[in-house]
Amino acid sequence: VVCADIVDYFSTPRSPSVSSPHVILLDAYDGQGRIPEHVRDERFMRSMATNLHRDGVVICNCWDGPPGSTAANELEVFKQRLVRHVGPVRVARVEQQEHNVVLIARRQREG
Repeated sequence: VVCADIVDYFSTPRSPSVSSPHVILLDAYDGQGRIPEHVRDERFMRSMATNLHRDGVVICNCWDGPPGSTAANELEVFKQRLVRHVGPVRVARVEQQEHNVVLIARRQREG
């Protein structure tokens, strides 16, 4: 288990003996209903997907909002980027937390 800022972790060279993560837990909101720009960034998404184990999953704690809101729009864009870079995404609503959602992206096996 590694507890680190994922952007820093993936930008720091690691020993070849360190295996790719099987699970990435990502707190993907800033407390203001926004997904931080550095987490939404295409370069970051590619880096995360490239570094993820071929059978890995990315679990993202996110914030949703009413249809048409900034939070809802950002969540949809983020979800589509996860689909594009990692694989299929499942959305799980958090009970008794009307706008809290968890996105679960599973990496597509290669070959």
